[in-house]
Amino acid sequence: MQNLSNSPVLLLCSPGQALLPLFLVQKWLDLGNAAPVAHFLHTPVHGGSGCFYSRLSPLLPQVPQVPCVPTDVSVVMDCDTAEAHVSWNASNGAMYYTAYAWSPTFDFLSCTSNGPVTNCILSNLTCGDDYTVQVVADGHECSSLPSQAAHFRTVIRVTHLDCNTSSIQLQWTQIEGSISYTAEASTPGGLISNCSSNNTHCELRGLTCGQTYSVRMISYDGVCHSTERTALHVASAPCVPDQPEANLNCGSGVIDVSWQPSRGAVVYTAVAQGNGGFASTCSSNSTVCEFPDLLCGLTYSISVTASDNVCTSAQSHSVLLDTVPCQPQGIVGEMECGSHMGVVSWKHETAIVSYLVHASSSYGDEIRWDGPTNSCRLPNMHCGQAYNVTITAQDSQCDSQSAFLELHSVPCPPTNVQASLICPSNSAAVTWQSASGALLYKAVGITVDGTHMVYCNGSETHCKLKDLLCGRTYNVSSLSTDHMCSSEETAFTQVHTAPCPPEAVDVQMDCSSGVLTVTWAANPDAESFHVRATRGGDSLSCNSTATSCSIRGLPCGSSYSVTVTAGRDGCESQPSTAVSVSSAPCVPEGETGNLDCVTNSAWVSWLQANGAESYFVLAVDRDGANSSCSTTAQHCNVPDLLCGATYTFHVTAVNSFCRSGPSNTFQIQTAPCALTSITADTDCNSSQIKVNWQLNEGSSLYVATAEGHDQSILVCNSTGTSCDLTGVKCGMQYTILVSGSSDKCSSMRSPPHKMNTAPCVPQNVSLEPLCDSSGMKASWSHSVVAESYSLVAVGGDGDVRTCTSTTNNCTMSHLHCGQLYNVSITALAGNCVSLASQQVTFHTVPCEVDFSVAVQCNTRTATLSWAKNHESLKYFAVAQTDDGYTLHCDTTGTSCTIQGLICGTVYNFSAQASDGTCNGSLSVPVQRGAVPCPPANVKKRTHLMGIATLLMTSWSSVSCPNVSYLVQVTGNIQNNPQVLMEVSSYWTDRNFFEFPVPCSTSYNVDILAQNSAGTSEPSQAINGITVPCPPMDVTFTGDNLSATVAWTSSALSTEYTVYKLSSEGRVPVCRTSDLSCQVSGLLASYVAVTARNSAGESIVSRVLTGQNRRKRDLRGAKMLAGMTLDELSVPEVRVAHGEGLSVLVEWSPVRGAMSYTMILSEDTPPQVMKEVLYIYDQTSAVLRDLKPATRYCVILSAKNSNNQSAYSKPVCDTTGVSG
Repeated sequence: MQNLSNSPVLLLCSPGQALLPLFLVQKWLDLGNAAPVAHFLHTPVHGGSGCFYSRLSPLLPQVPQVPCVPTDVSVVMDCDTAEAHVSWNASNGAMYYTAYAWSPTFDFLSCTSNGPVTNCILSNLTCGDDYTVQVVADGHECSSLPSQAAHFRTVIRVTHLDCNTSSIQLQWTQIEGSISYTAEASTPGGLISNCSSNNTHCELRGLTCGQTYSVRMISYDGVCHSTERTALHVASAPCVPDQPEANLNCGSGVIDVSWQPSRGAVVYTAVAQGNGGFASTCSSNSTVCEFPDLLCGLTYSISVTASDNVCTSAQSHSVLLDTVPCQPQGIVGEMECGSHMGVVSWKHETAIVSYLVHASSSYGDEIRWDGPTNSCRLPNMHCGQAYNVTITAQDSQCDSQSAFLELHSVPCPPTNVQASLICPSNSAAVTWQSASGALLYKAVGITVDGTHMVYCNGSETHCKLKDLLCGRTYNVSSLSTDHMCSSEETAFTQVHTAPCPPEAVDVQMDCSSGVLTVTWAANPDAESFHVRATRGGDSLSCNSTATSCSIRGLPCGSSYSVTVTAGRDGCESQPSTAVSVSSAPCVPEGETGNLDCVTNSAWVSWLQANGAESYFVLAVDRDGANSSCSTTAQHCNVPDLLCGATYTFHVTAVNSFCRSGPSNTFQIQTAPCALTSITADTDCNSSQIKVNWQLNEGSSLYVATAEGHDQSILVCNSTGTSCDLTGVKCGMQYTILVSGSSDKCSSMRSPPHKMNTAPCVPQNVSLEPLCDSSGMKASWSHSVVAESYSLVAVGGDGDVRTCTSTTNNCTMSHLHCGQLYNVSITALAGNCVSLASQQVTFHTVPCEVDFSVAVQCNTRTATLSWAKNHESLKYFAVAQTDDGYTLHCDTTGTSCTIQGLICGTVYNFSAQASDGTCNGSLSVPVQRGAVPCPPANVKKRTHLMGIATLLMTSWSSVSCPNVSYLVQVTGNIQNNPQVLMEVSSYWTDRNFFEFPVPCSTSYNVDILAQNSAGTSEPSQAINGITVPCPPMDVTFTGDNLSATVAWTSSALSTEYTVYKLSSEGRVPVCRTSDLSCQVSGLLASYVAVTARNSAGESIVSRVLTGQNRRKRDLRGAKMLAGMTLDELSVPEVRVAHGEGLSVLVEWSPVRGAMSYTMILSEDTPPQVMKEVLYIYDQTSAVLRDLKPATRYCVILSAKNSNNQSAYSKPVCDTTGVSG
C-alpha cells in the first residue's frame, strides 16, 4: 500500500479494489481521526452491501450512520447538448448524491442531485475526451464511499451550423500524439463530405439539404490512423418548399396556402407580406396552412419556409394574391334637392375595379348603380321616402362586405293648400294636408308684385301669416322640409288683405255754422268710408263712397278725435291716424274791469269759456285809439290807456280752429293828467330809483309811486323836485307816477313813466338733451326786462361753446361726445348784465363705442368688449347679416354676448352706448364670420413606408355647413432647426389625410377648418417624431470570433440594434445607445444595424464587403430618386371647367398607387410651373384661384413607397373670363 503523502491515489481493500482519487479519500478522512480510519483502510471490506458503518462502529462509536455506496452507475451522452446524464440506484441513508468526473487532461467536474433523486447532469465537458465518473451518497453528516467507476467519452462538438450555406463547424479535444484529424460526414444514400485539419476544428461544407449525416473522426499520429468511430449525427437544413399555391375564399376572406413536401422539414411557416408593410404568418406540420385574418384590400406576397427546429430553409418563390376588398369607408350621402338626385361618395381604395350601389325604399322603389369611381348619383328618387343604401366594393375576384347608409329623399310637397283672411288682425290662416318625408312645413305669402314676403313655419299642418300689408293681394303657397332639403312649392292660392287706412285725412271747421268737413286721399282698394268723431264716450259719424264727408251740429266748446276707416267686402281697414278738431269756443261771460291809475291800465276778468285755449281783450276809445291784451288765464291787464279817455271793452275766446263771438261790452273812463312829464334814473345793480319832476303851483308835497309788473308798490315823497324810491328789485318793469296828493287818480298827477331795472340772475335753468344733433337745449325762467341772454358751456376737455338768444331758451349742437359740460347763463338789458346763473352740469351724448369682437365657435356666440364709459348707463350690441337678419344683446357692463350665431354666416357687428336718454353713435361695423371651430380629436397614426414614414391624420368633423379642412405639417428634418419642413394638404371635405414625412424628423400637425364665413383657428397641435433614418457608414472590424461593429449616429435615435441575419429572420445580438458594439461568432455579410426611437425601428443598414472595400448602399438613393422596381401604369387624365376661375382634374385610379403627383403650369412660353400637388386617396382635384382667360396644362404621375410612374401627357384647358 502506498503512502498517502506521496501518491494522489490509494489502493483501498474492497470487493472492487477501486482506485480512488486523493480528494475523495481526503473527504472520507474528514469523518473522524486518522487512527481508526487508517485501521479501517488496512482492513478489507467484506460483504456485498458496501456499507462500512458496521465495521467502523466498534472503533468509532461517535460517528453517525453513513449512507451506503451507490450502485449501478451509468452514463448516457446527449450529443446535441454535449452533456452527460449520470444515473444510479438509490442508497439507504442518502439525503442527496454527488457525481464526480475527471479526465486524463485533469478536467474535473461534478453535479449534485436535487435531493434524493438518483440522477444529475454533467455540463461543460471537453469535447472528444475520456471521462471517469463515480457517485458519492451524502447523508446528514457523513458521505458514503465512492461507487464503482463508470467511463464515457464526449462527442465532437458542432460549434456552428450555418443553415444558409449548408456547412458545419466541428471542434474536438486534442489527442495526445495526433498530428492531424479527418472528419467525414455521410448519409445512408451515399452522400459524403469531409474536412481535414491540423488543429482541433474544421468545417464540413456543401451538405445537401434535408439529409441526416453521420460524422466520423479519424486521427493520425504520423504513422497510423486511428480506428473510425461515429462521433455524432447531424441534420442539414431542410429543403426549400416547392410549388406554393394560394387560393382566396371570397365568402370568408380566408386564404388557403399549399405546397409540396420538403425533405428534412418538421414544420412549415407561411408568410403573407402585405404591400402596406403588414405581415402575417401561419405554421403547419402538414403542407397546407390558412390565413383567416388578413387585412382587407391589400395585395399579399405569400412564401413558405421549412424548418427542422434547428434550421430554416430559404423562402420559396412568392405568390401574389389580393385579399377581399375592404368595406367602403368614409361614406357620405346627401341629396341634390333641386334634381331629386341622391349623391353618395366614399373613400376610394386601390385595386378596386368597380363599386355597386343599391338603394331601396320601403315602398319597393329600387335604384342600382355600378362604376369605378368613388361617388355616384342616384336619379329619380321618389319624394318623401327613406332609402336604405348599400355600397359594395368589387375587385377582379371578390365583393367586399357592404357598407350601409340611410338616405332620405326630398320631402313631398303639401297638398290642398288653402288660405283665408283674418280681417281684424290683417293676417291669413293657411292650412294644408301632411306630406310624406316632411319634418317641418313652411307657408309663404308673396305680393303679386313681389315686393313683400311673409312666411310662417312649424311641424303642424297649419300656420298663420302675420304682418300682411294692407290693400295687397298675396300669392300663398306651402312647402315641406327635412334636415337637408325643401320640397317644391305648391301651386299658390290668393288672399286679399284688408284695405289700407285712408291717408291725408284733413278737417275743416265752419266756425259760424258748426259744420265739420273731413277729407282724405282716394283709395281705389276701398268700396266705402266711415268717418267717426269721438269725444269721451260720445261720437258723431258719417259715411261716404267719395273722398269727403260732413258732420253737422257740433256744439260750441267741444273737441273731437276724427278717424276714417275704409271698407271692402265687409272687412274694414284699421282706423286712419287720428286728427283732432275743435268747434268754436263758447262766448265768455261774467266780464268785469278795474282801472289802475298808477299805470293807467285796466284789469279785466271773466268766467271760463268751454273750448277756449286763450282769450283776447280789446279796449277802444271814442276816437278809435285801442289797446289789447291776450292771455290763457281768466284775467288780463290792458296797458297804456290814454288819460281822460272813455274805453269800451269786450272779450273773445280763441282756439286753434275758431274764435267765439265777442262777449258783452262794458266801459271804463281813465283819469286826467295835469302834471308835466317826469324822469327816473337808476344804476344797473342799484336798489333805488331817483325820480325827478318839475314844481307845480298849488302843491307843497309830492308823492312818487312806482308799481312793478308784479303789482308791488314803492313810494317816496318830497316837497322838492325829486325823491328816491328804495327797495327796488332786479328784473322789474316799473310804472312811476308823481301826484300832488295820495289820490293817484286825482287830476293833479303826472303821466305814467315806465322803466326797467337791471335783469336778475336767470333762474330755473334746465337742460334738455338733443340726441340726434349731439347737443342740448337750455331753457330758464322768462325775464320781463331782459333783452337778450348769453349762455356759456365749458366741457371737461376744455371745449367752450357760447350761445346768444332773445328768448328764454338756446340750442347748441355737435358738442363733444362723452363730456361733462358746465353751463351758466347771464341776462342782458341795455347796458346792464346780470350775474351768471348757478352752474348746471350736462352729460353729452355717449361716444361711439370702441369695441373688440371674439367669436366663440363652440357655443355659436360672439362676445363684444369695450372700456367703461362713465356717462353710459347701458350698452347695446348688434350682429346683422347682409340680408338683414339681426341678433342683439344689451348690458350695463363692459361686455355683451350675442347668442344664436349661425355657423358659416358673416355678420356685421356694431355697438352703441346709451345714457338712458340718448344713444351714442352706432360704431363702425366690424365684420366677422361665425367661422367653424378648430377640428377636435386630432389623431395620428404612422406607418413605415421605406425610409419615410406615412403620417395618417384624422379628426372629428366640425358641426357647420360646407366645411373644408386643411392639414398643416411643420417640422425639422434630421432634427435640424436649419432644415425645415412645411407642407400642407389641399382644402378637402374629408376628415383624414396622409403625408409622407422623412425619417428622423420632428414634426407638428394642426388642422384648419373653413367655410364662407372664414377660417378657424388652428386645432390643438399634436407633435411627434418619425422613425430614425438607417444608421450610415456601418463598419465591421475583426473576424468571425470577435469583431467591432460601428456606425454613424442617426438623428432622434435612442437605441441601436445589431442583428445577425439568417434564413429564420434577424436575431438581435446587441442593443446599445452607443455608436459601436462588440460581437462574436458573426460574419460581416450577416450583420445589420437599425436605429430605434419611440416611433419605431428603421430599416436595416448592412455591411457590404468586397476587395477590402465597402460597397455603398444605394437603396435609399434609389427610393428617393423614384427608381422603379415594379412599374406603375400612367394615369389617364381629363380636365373640365370648374366653377369660377377653377379647373376640375379627374384621372383613372392606378393599381398599386398610394399617391399622385400633379404639376400645373401655364401653357405660355416660357411655361411657368404654378403648383405641385401631392394627392392621396383621391382620383380628382379642383385647382382654384387661377388667372382668367389663361390656358393651363396638367401632368400627373402615380407613386407608391417604391416607385413612380412616368408622367401623363399634358392635358390642357382654358379658364373663363372672370370668376
